[in-house]
Amino acid sequence: RSGLCDAMARAKFLSFFVALAYVEAGESGAFLPKTNSSISSTVVQGSGISIASERRTQSESVEKLPDVVFIGDFLDMAGKEIAKQIAYIPARKYLDAVTGSSAFAVQMAGLASWCYDLDYFKSTWPNGWAGGWELVAEYVNDTESLVVPGHDVVALFAKDDKCAISFSGTHGLADWSTNFNAKTKVSLPECGLIQAHEGFFEVFLQFLLNEAWTDEFEPYLENNCSGGIYSVGHSQGAAVAEIFAACINGAGETLTLPDLVRWGKLVHQGGVRNTNVEVSGIYTLAGPAPAWSALTNRLDPNGIFQGVRYFNKDPWSFDPVPWMTYPMGMKHAKYAAVKLNDNPQEYAADTDDAINVPRFPSFVPEIFQHLPPSYMQRLMRGSRKATLKVQRAWALPDRSNAPFNNPKPDPYVVVDAKNRIWGEVYRTETKKAATDPTWDESFVLEKYEPGDEVQVTVFDEQHPWGQDQKLGTVILKNFEPWGFEGWRPLYHGAWLKVAIWMSHI
Repeated sequence: RSGLCDAMARAKFLSFFVALAYVEAGESGAFLPKTNSSISSTVVQGSGISIASERRTQSESVEKLPDVVFIGDFLDMAGKEIAKQIAYIPARKYLDAVTGSSAFAVQMAGLASWCYDLDYFKSTWPNGWAGGWELVAEYVNDTESLVVPGHDVVALFAKDDKCAISFSGTHGLADWSTNFNAKTKVSLPECGLIQAHEGFFEVFLQFLLNEAWTDEFEPYLENNCSGGIYSVGHSQGAAVAEIFAACINGAGETLTLPDLVRWGKLVHQGGVRNTNVEVSGIYTLAGPAPAWSALTNRLDPNGIFQGVRYFNKDPWSFDPVPWMTYPMGMKHAKYAAVKLNDNPQEYAADTDDAINVPRFPSFVPEIFQHLPPSYMQRLMRGSRKATLKVQRAWALPDRSNAPFNNPKPDPYVVVDAKNRIWGEVYRTETKKAATDPTWDESFVLEKYEPGDEVQVTVFDEQHPWGQDQKLGTVILKNFEPWGFEGWRPLYHGAWLKVAIWMSHI
């Protein structure tokens, strides 16, 4: 299993370097297709969800190296499937465990993660996630960027009068080209955007120029989100979320946008767009800095946004993406930052650290620390706790052979994980000569994570006459997010009453 994960990681890195090669080659035109391109936009209505799609169609074949298109498509498809298997699917066990009682920051982190996995979200949570968050609009951009389509996704979620606009991170080779398109610094003074990363700005620009913003997103945000609008994202999407928040709050009721030109082709005609909305806060995971000048909130006298930016950094290993832009002199927007590890550290929004950290890498860059499952795992571990209570047992069997012992058992209970090593075992006290013992002992399961199977085993203490005897085991699983309380059968007709529940810190 670990070998498979290593192979997947190597494949992901391969797609990374191939993408970089395409970016460099693209500057001289070696791999760029020659096309007579047209732009078409459609909005498909269904089940209360709008899906906007952009596609760049080709009328001529690639004149040079036609097999590059096939190789690019293959690597792009492989990279997306690998990402699904190592990132999106593993994140589900954490996301499915989030409730309306979870910390607001955890809910926002969840919405940033859901942007990659919207089909599963729609099929699993048709009546709302985490107390009512519903998907109300979806934008998918698959405009051709290099030799393969991009796949930027923006999702609009709503719960009561609160809304969150979520930007996806890197999906494939074309998105890697966006990440490395940093040679030009872009400014849009009308909304306070100064020296932004060109690639990240283009993702923002293409979204606002698309009819999805005009027809669906902006009207919904303006008319239904009086409780607050939050800009969220992971990785590349985190950088775009910062640009979106800063530019929307700096624009006023309308914003004049420039043409979007990519690889020498006009992708979108510029124009004036309605921006009569205000962003209340930013919540991001694993984001690179988006600009060489710190983005500010024009609606706050100190230029600060509510919200928080999270990055993973342990003493030995770290997520390299949030650090990669610091040596280039780039900065984050003005909002709080939190370093996630065993001892989380917060950097206040009004400090120089908040716009710059992490300044220094750890020893080993760890790609798995960059993925949504790692962030959700750490956030949930730090924001909630699992408590298990061993209440009582009933009808424990007498000892079958006890010439020197009392025929009644001396029971105690041990709690650990069945499918994972916690490194810690919990034990109740021993009850003497009891077939119907009551313990009422509670344990905080410090290492518990969503998806763990909790193993509760009753033993009969035989000391000093022999080895302790197992009287039965109860396995607790699939109890997220609401917990469990009740009787479960042991061996020999005996029963054990236990309870497990989640509480939020």
